[in-house]
Amino acid sequence: MRVLNLVVILLVSLIFVSCEEKGDQTTNSGEQDLDCSPVGEALIFHSQLHLDGTWNKVMNPLSWNVWRLSPDGSEASPVTENSNGQTARFPRVSSSGKYIIYYSNINLDGKVESPMGVANLWVATRDGKKKWPITKNTVSTLGTFIGYITPDDKNVVFQSNLNLSGKWDDIANTGANIWVIDREGKNPPRAVTQSSVAGVNSYVNAISSDGRSILVRSNLNLSGKFEDLPNLSYNIWSIGIDGSNLNSLTKNTKKLLDSSGGVYFPNGSRVAFISKTALTGIWDSTANPVWTIWTIALDGSDLKLVAGSAKMGFYFSAISSDSSTIYGASPRSFDGISADLPSANIWAIKVDGSGMVPLTFNTKAKLNSYSPRLSPSGKELIYISMNDLSGVWDGQSSASFNIWRMNIDGSELVPLTQNSGGQIDANMDMPVEWAPSVKCK
Repeated sequence: MRVLNLVVILLVSLIFVSCEEKGDQTTNSGEQDLDCSPVGEALIFHSQLHLDGTWNKVMNPLSWNVWRLSPDGSEASPVTENSNGQTARFPRVSSSGKYIIYYSNINLDGKVESPMGVANLWVATRDGKKKWPITKNTVSTLGTFIGYITPDDKNVVFQSNLNLSGKWDDIANTGANIWVIDREGKNPPRAVTQSSVAGVNSYVNAISSDGRSILVRSNLNLSGKFEDLPNLSYNIWSIGIDGSNLNSLTKNTKKLLDSSGGVYFPNGSRVAFISKTALTGIWDSTANPVWTIWTIALDGSDLKLVAGSAKMGFYFSAISSDSSTIYGASPRSFDGISADLPSANIWAIKVDGSGMVPLTFNTKAKLNSYSPRLSPSGKELIYISMNDLSGVWDGQSSASFNIWRMNIDGSELVPLTQNSGGQIDANMDMPVEWAPSVKCK
């Protein structure tokens, strides 16, 4: 079903924080002293919107940029300024709030007038005045798209098909591994997983709050040996950031039994994820046809089904700070008995599977809502939707996904962006992060 097709892209995000900094306009310069500026909350997202910030106006040639939006939607400003067909997408904000990490195919010199480069990871201050690449490939077969800054701000964890030599522009590896590099990109990267076997891929899902462990989605053989043949399904693994303590949390080996989107509970007690594991919870049983939400203990024990059935798919994007409620999206009918709806709605679900409550109420096609994120206070949600911009249910589709805000009980629904043209952000992979206010010392 289309509502679940891009679940991996939608679930790789963690909820980070953000702050602004002062600086000059130079690029590739992570070495300057950065003076933090006190700032209020902001929403960080990517868009094809024109750099002048006019709704329904696209860049020509089409370009993607990282944007900053006030929580009331009154002010939008670009962090990157691509204008010549370049891309800057999938931004994530560091825990300290000082940095935004994103991927871009802008030339490594940072100039929009230079020939386009390949996908590398870049770091920027929140105001965009300083930007620098931390991966430095120029070969088209080497692309790096997803990165996470560690909670201490010192390093970046990313996934890449970089050669295990760690040298930029070396021959591409046959699969993706997990890597760590310093935030300034001054030192060579270090491989956390080290498979060179064709078809073995490992992808970052989350970093623990203490920065010591990484949740990984991988088809690594359950033997845990990097030289063994790939598993037939993707499992959730945990591994130390230093490469130690590799452990598979899920243990399926047969086809169609993938698991994805691993996220640590805020209290650190469990991991939530989505899977096509059989509803019985028995590994390698017949695959469920749709994604369902599960939780599991950190050692891989005590597997519990939270939401979903053989006909009702669910995925999630956020967990409340008290680890009691999961927020996600599903085309589930409101009575839980009737056939799935033609559009996905936002739901709040208790982690024990009880108290399943819809927060949006569209029943017609092309009105999908996805990817809820919690505010720093935990009292509001932002999400993306094609809902009628008037806020009525089952109205006219906006044709583009817009950012919406509401209270966690579904009240006070407000669109924060106002795009209605199909060329602007008319896709499902538009992650949004709610960055909290920052007080500087």
